[in-house]
Formats: sequence, structure tokens, C-alpha cells
Amino acid sequence: MNSDIFLNISYLKLLIVTMKDNVKIDSDLLKRVEKLIKRKDKRIKYAHKKQFINVAVLSLLEKEEKENDND
Repeated sequence: MNSDIFLNISYLKLLIVTMKDNVKIDSDLLKRVEKLIKRKDKRIKYAHKKQFINVAVLSLLEKEEKENDND
């Protein structure tokens, strides 16, 4: 599975609702994240769902900020 799928939020059915420090994510997307994390080759890189989401969001933010800086 291509990790770019998780990084480009504009093409995902991702619903994020921020409430204080909590974030809710679309249940279908969360299932995909859980499936990816269970793979042995990804287990160390992404120890849990929260870590995966943090890494994916940070990566996307850095990409978007870089594109905005170039505009």
C-alpha cells in the first residue's frame, strides 16, 4: 500500500473534528491505518495509531508549507 495515500488529505475521506486535544478520524480511514501498522515491516516505525497520524500530518504540513513558500 502506498503511504502517499495517507499523506494527501485532499484526496482522502478524512473527517477531522478538533475538540480540545482530541481529534476524531473517519472510521474507514482508521481501519486502513490499523491494517498498515499491523504489518511487521511497519511496526517499529509506527508503534501505534497516534504516532502514525502525527507522522503523516507532519509530513503533509511540511509539504504544503514548502509549496506555499514557493508561491
